[in-house]
Amino acid sequence: MKYKSIKASPRTVLMVLTAFLIIALLPIMLARAGVDPTRQSPIQSVSANEVTVSLMSVNVESSRVEPTICIDLPDNGDWLPYAYVEIEKERIPADVVTLANAKNPETYQNSYRCYEFGFPAEVPGGIEEVKIVVEKLETSLPEFLTEEMCIQAEKELQVNHPDFAFTCDIGKQGVGFSITGKPKDMTDDEASQLIVGALTDTVEGPWEITYSVK
Repeated sequence: MKYKSIKASPRTVLMVLTAFLIIALLPIMLARAGVDPTRQSPIQSVSANEVTVSLMSVNVESSRVEPTICIDLPDNGDWLPYAYVEIEKERIPADVVTLANAKNPETYQNSYRCYEFGFPAEVPGGIEEVKIVVEKLETSLPEFLTEEMCIQAEKELQVNHPDFAFTCDIGKQGVGFSITGKPKDMTDDEASQLIVGALTDTVEGPWEITYSVK
């Protein structure tokens, strides 16, 4: 059987090569585009205090460690995770925390959420493992304070500090309060931190995941 040679135009050759490149690079392109982490299988999961933390992916570069972590939160409140990486016994806190799918309203109706962390951490050659630790979860301060919130917070603080007292700016947007009583050896900054802590919910960890960088 004789085969007839066909000469393809440069445009046809370019189109074919482009198609092959797209097929070959598609997995990488999808990964870098941020495939929905909530639909991925976790690399590793740990549970503590009725909260499960799952490592979904990790991008390790010369001076950055960027994991994506999904968390089964206590509820669908406005929870914020605090985390660090530990490399050669040095703890480096995250300088970036981004909620995945933040523009999707359904994200805030669900207590299972994913976060993209950025750590300014250099991984030296020869290091085999990096420890990724979520220290705690904490709700953000409420947009508006109510009298009930402030009374409850004051009662909580008076358990350990009987002289502690403060008033809230009720009905105003934001968090405003005035300290009217505190121990003599407590600074205003320390008192303010206690008030903020009493007005938010916290779930203590830690949730520790060891990731192999081999």
